[in-house]
Amino acid sequence: MSRTRKLVVTAVVMLIVAVGLIAVAIAIAGVEGEVEQESGVNENETVSVPTPTETQEELTFSAEPIPEDVRARMWNVTISDESPVTFDDLSYLTISFIGYDGETHVGNMVVAASLAEEVLNIFRELYQVGFPIEKMVLPCEYGGVDEDSMTDNNTSAFNDRPLNESGALSYHQLGTAIDINPLYNPYINLSTLDVQPAAGEPYRLKA
Repeated sequence: MSRTRKLVVTAVVMLIVAVGLIAVAIAIAGVEGEVEQESGVNENETVSVPTPTETQEELTFSAEPIPEDVRARMWNVTISDESPVTFDDLSYLTISFIGYDGETHVGNMVVAASLAEEVLNIFRELYQVGFPIEKMVLPCEYGGVDEDSMTDNNTSAFNDRPLNESGALSYHQLGTAIDINPLYNPYINLSTLDVQPAAGEPYRLKA
């Protein structure tokens, strides 16, 4: 991949992350605000964003060909003979991330093999700055239903599903797009102003 394309990919992902961080911070503040009202905690109390724990297990940021058991789970769910890419075009990533609880967790993601190292570098940086991610599992765990994965605030990348009802090819079908905390950072169709997932509607103005 050219350096220019890498920079573009990095810039786009980091922009998504920047917007997502704002949305997550607002969401966390909103939830804690509700708790404060119920418990009588001072409304001026500082709300903190989760940060890495002081004692961390060994971190993992790795890429490998799609394992056979994972291929079996994905087949005819998020990839098929009609997909625009094959398993050989993709990489299986194992990524350490900071959860909303401030603890270190490990998740998995499938992306275009050509972007694997770039994506790993981005998530290393996110870990270092303590950017919170709620969960990270493959879309096949949701039966390939994107709405369900996004509603569960699941961070993911590859899924052979079209952009919208038009059937237009999406970057997710190529493994070159990542949804990060998509419930609090929902996708907004600029033509129709529809929000995906629908449950992300309350965060429309915050995303």
